[in-house]
Amino acid sequence: LLCIMWISFGVAAHAQHTADNPKTKHKSIYKAPAIAELLRSLKLTVSEKKKADISYELSNAYLGKFKIDSATWYSNYIAGISKKNRYAAGMGKYHLSYAGALFLRNRGQGALHHLDSATKIFHTLHDNLYLGLSYRLKGRQLGQMNQNIEAQLSYRLAISLIERSGDKNYLHRILHDFGRNFYFSYEVDSAAFYLTRALKMAEEMESAPKIFNTACILGTVLTLAHAGRAQIERGQGVYFYLPKLGAAGEGGVWKGFLVA
Repeated sequence: LLCIMWISFGVAAHAQHTADNPKTKHKSIYKAPAIAELLRSLKLTVSEKKKADISYELSNAYLGKFKIDSATWYSNYIAGISKKNRYAAGMGKYHLSYAGALFLRNRGQGALHHLDSATKIFHTLHDNLYLGLSYRLKGRQLGQMNQNIEAQLSYRLAISLIERSGDKNYLHRILHDFGRNFYFSYEVDSAAFYLTRALKMAEEMESAPKIFNTACILGTVLTLAHAGRAQIERGQGVYFYLPKLGAAGEGGVWKGFLVA
């Protein structure tokens, strides 16, 4: 029985973990702020740099809901504030968030151009977290363009950088994305390796959504690698049963995932 994976693009803030109980010290308790909460914070904030940071979170929150026009508006707002205040990190976040909008609009070359700008800025600032996030999105964009060798290089850089930053939330996401990329390039063994690593991390964090999403894809990969392979050798098709679709868009997600 195959689970239904819900894929969200939105980028969350730093992971938080409980520490009182040794059994749950890795548990992920982070919950991304709602758009209404971010809008209130933006209205109340006096600091221009803080406004740029909040606008970055708003842009990504809107990207997570596929409201690309709203996301782009806040990306441009980040650029205006950051240029005025010579806020280098803000300019990096502008390029990163704008690249996210272009990624969703399937404008690959434009996204890569902005990601090149983002990586230069975050490299200069020695910001491992946002440099890793930039390489993560670059990996996703290159994978979407079927440039799998280049995508793999970007993912490996992203994993190294995010590991150094200590952010387990994003490290899980990158491992998940990297395994998914290997699935689409028909490298089942590598897909299983990275997805298994991501699933182990999700279980340590006791994050139900992360476990759900990664286990869904890993289950598909293992089916294709074993039972599915035997069916293909017999000239048979591989069929999956989708028990429930929460939204019409999910059908398109699974069609692209399962139909070669």
